[in-house]
Parts: sequence; C-alpha cells; structure tokens
Amino acid sequence: MNLNDLQEAWDREDGGENELRLNAAVLKEAHQPIDSIRKNMKNELYLQLAAIALLAYAPFYYGISGKLLMAYFTLYGLLVTVSGHYFYRFTRFFGKLHDYNANAKDSLYELYYEIRLHCEMYKSLTYLLFPFFLVIGGIIGYNKRTQQLPHEPLFSGDLDWVILSVLSIFFTLIIIAATNRWVNHFYGKHAKSIRKILDELKE
Repeated sequence: MNLNDLQEAWDREDGGENELRLNAAVLKEAHQPIDSIRKNMKNELYLQLAAIALLAYAPFYYGISGKLLMAYFTLYGLLVTVSGHYFYRFTRFFGKLHDYNANAKDSLYELYYEIRLHCEMYKSLTYLLFPFFLVIGGIIGYNKRTQQLPHEPLFSGDLDWVILSVLSIFFTLIIIAATNRWVNHFYGKHAKSIRKILDELKE
C-alpha cells in the first residue's frame, strides 16, 4: 500500500468518526421534545382525572334526582368505561417514554410513530366522548329548566328543534377544531421536531 492509499484510508476513517459524532449530537437533540411530551402527558393525566371526578359530583351540585339521576350515572358509567381503555393505553405509552433510548435511531423511529398513534387515538377518544358530554350537558340543562319553569314544555315548536340541531353542529365543529389545535400544540409540534431530527440523520 503506497502513501496515497494510506492517506485515503485515514480520511475515510476520520470521516466515519466525524459522522458518528454528528449523529450522536443530532440524536441528543431528541431528548428535549421527549421530555416535553412526558411533562404534557403527566399534566394532562391529572387534568382528565380531575374532570372525571367533577362529573361524578355534578348531579349533586345541580340537584339532579330520580330518573334523571339514574340516566346521568348510566351515561357517566359508559363514559368512564370508554375512557378506561384510553387511560390504559395512555399509561402504557407514558411508561414506554421512560424506556426509550433517544440515542438510538431505530428507537427514535419507533417513538415517533408511537407519538403519532397516540395523537390519533387522543382525537378519536375526544370525538367518541363528545356525544356523552353533550347528553350529560342536556340532562343538566333540562333539570335546571324544569326546576325553574316546571309547567312549561321544553320545546314549544319546530324552531326550537332547529336551534338545537344548529347548536349541536356548531359545538361539534368547535370541539373538532379545538381538539386538533390542542393535540398539535402539546404533542404534534414535538413529533415534528423528532421527525426533523430523523430527517437530519438520513442526510
């Protein structure tokens, strides 16, 4: 092997070491979005548990009784059952976040797709639970109306049904927009940061 061959081999070796150091530095950047997701998930878990507890107390606060109380807690039980599966997946994913090795490219790919899956699952759960909240809100509203005006019908004409339908559609659109914005703010932007890091590792 002549001097030129030795120099080329040396250059290739130096380049490989530089590339490894660069990859390690890029992978290290992934810790910040992962830590942010952990923090957001922890805060959100407390918020959701508090919301479920408040819903259990709501009928007593609003003085709901009799058949309405039974209907309320039937819906509440269904809501908690549906939420239970999500909480199970939520806590499993939260546990996995502590086991991910952000210094490994393959692990980071897996984490990225897990975050995207969690975002879609979060949206699906919100859309699924919204009708429950709508009916629960209707029960509270109906109870309050019958307490204040016990002898007046709830809907006096077709116009009231039209208004109710329009309001339901309006609130549904608001919930969809708010959910997308919420998920993007707390999870989506961090997933994009991880995607950017993965793209840098490809180059």
